[in-house]
Amino acid sequence: MAGAVLLVLACSCVSATTSAADRLKTLLSAKDKKAMILEMAANNQIDQPLMMLLDQNIQMARDAEQAMP
Repeated sequence: MAGAVLLVLACSCVSATTSAADRLKTLLSAKDKKAMILEMAANNQIDQPLMMLLDQNIQMARDAEQAMP
């Protein structure tokens, strides 16, 4: 029983991450980022998984910038 609960939790985390990745892709490909953020906020699409993914994306960009000569 506990294994089934963990499996369900793991699946929902993967689903949330996939959804966050899709939303981040939508945001980054939008011509007007500010308008897209406002639209996403109005649709309650800005959540913890999206913010965590955005933070990771920012950190990776900073790390890549530091690695460049």
